Amino acid sequence: MVHEAASSPSPGPSLRERRRQETAELILDAVLDLMAEAGIDGLTMEAVAERVGVSLRTVYRYFPNRASLLTAALARHNEAVPFEPPTSPEQIGTAYGEVFPRFDDMPAIVQAVLAARVAGSVRWDARSQRIREIEEALAPACDRLPRQEAEQAAAVIVYLANALAWLSLRDESGLDGQQSGAAITWAIDTLVADLHRRNRRSASTPS
Repeated sequence: MVHEAASSPSPGPSLRERRRQETAELILDAVLDLMAEAGIDGLTMEAVAERVGVSLRTVYRYFPNRASLLTAALARHNEAVPFEPPTSPEQIGTAYGEVFPRFDDMPAIVQAVLAARVAGSVRWDARSQRIREIEEALAPACDRLPRQEAEQAAAVIVYLANALAWLSLRDESGLDGQQSGAAITWAIDTLVADLHRRNRRSASTPS
C-alpha cells in the first residue's frame, strides 16, 4: 500500500518580511496621523520619520518620494471606510448616503484627502474607480438618452456622490454626516427617477 506523503504547509512570511510590513504600516499610520493634525501642508518625509522613530533613509527606502507616500496612505484610508459599490441606478444614492456619516469620525483626514486631490498631489485611483462604478450603475437609467444629456446627468450624480459634497453641506449648511447623507440620497434618487422617466420617453419616441 502506497501512502502519499502529507503536504507540508507553505511557509509564512519570514521574520524579516513581517518586520518590513510592520514598518510600512507604522509609516502609513504616521502619515494619516500627521494629516489629521496638520493637514496636507504639514506632511513631510522628515516629520514622518520623526513620528515613527526611524531614520529618514528608512522612510525613503519604503516610499521613494512624498507623492508615493501620500498615494499609499490615501489608498489605505479608502480601504478603511466600508463601502459596497452600487450595481444599479437605485443603489447609488443609498450607497453614498451611508458613507457620509463616517466622514464625521475623521473630518481632518477627509479634508486633507480632498486638499491633496484638489492640488493634484497624488494619483487618486480609488476615486477614478468610484466614478466608473457610478457610470456603470447609472447606465440603465440613461441608455436611451442623447449622449450629452446622459453625460450631464452622470456628472451631477458623480459630484453629489463625493466627499466634497459632504464638506460643502457641513460648512455651508451646518449639516452633519447623517443629515447630508440623507440629503444626497434624496437628491440622487430624485435624479435617477427623473432619468428613468426621460429614458422611457426617449425609448418610445420614433427616431
